[in-house]
Amino acid sequence: MTMNLGSNLPTDIATQIKQQERELVLMGARLGNFDKIRQRELYSSFLFAPGLGGVIPAGEYEVFQAVAGDTGQGYSGPLTLRETNWPSRGRISNNQNLIIRGFHVDLRRPPTDPRVIPSGVTVDYNIPPHPYDVDNFASSCILSIKYLTNTVPIGLVKDFPSVGGAYGWNQAARQGYDGSGSVLYNDVTIQTISAAGGVFPYSNLPITRNSTQAAFERRAKVPTLLQHGEQFSMVLTVARPITLLAQNTAAANLPANRDATGVLEARVSFWATESFVEKS
Repeated sequence: MTMNLGSNLPTDIATQIKQQERELVLMGARLGNFDKIRQRELYSSFLFAPGLGGVIPAGEYEVFQAVAGDTGQGYSGPLTLRETNWPSRGRISNNQNLIIRGFHVDLRRPPTDPRVIPSGVTVDYNIPPHPYDVDNFASSCILSIKYLTNTVPIGLVKDFPSVGGAYGWNQAARQGYDGSGSVLYNDVTIQTISAAGGVFPYSNLPITRNSTQAAFERRAKVPTLLQHGEQFSMVLTVARPITLLAQNTAAANLPANRDATGVLEARVSFWATESFVEKS
């Protein structure tokens, strides 16, 4: 098995890493040979739902702690495969070894199932997260990796975007259409007209992907090697409290101004080369 580690590492270090990878993938110790190899994305999500104008408190929020069927990681109901495909709580399962070359974080709208939202919290499921909330969270939250009790910060969330950028494929802006076939008003123009008391016929057109930022997943020269049975999780550290947008005061006059959600779902993921035993 040949893996390209890039040309920026000294030859002796690159050779040692290749040897470590080979030994980890092909010579798993406790269960005999790990004779199958595959690649897949592994992911785990945390739901931040303080409500419209609510505050995400400073603190450490762990993912890869819950498996499908558990309740946790900010969800008030059981997680499903939509939220996580991680197979073992807070550790690497006994029948797999992982080589990870890059992490990425996707900030997106939550599931529409109200049972996962904490009781008494007011959120809006029907619109995408506001780009301000997405950017504020991505610029304020720190992604860390945790082994046993040692938590290692590796960078801001904004430094580890999913392919497509911090906004991914999940954000949408709105444009107003005056019915004539020619005039479009963007969000800012609509809010200006509404604030001035202007009234015009319109339809609310969602324009998907116009907030997308082009980006590629950050890839590491030195991979993260995780052996079966090893304790492991990822941590989203909110260093200072983050306040989400409250409802726009102009929304009552013009529904297009309804742009705050009060909720963000953060999914931490990585593509892994995985060795495993046949029974998994």
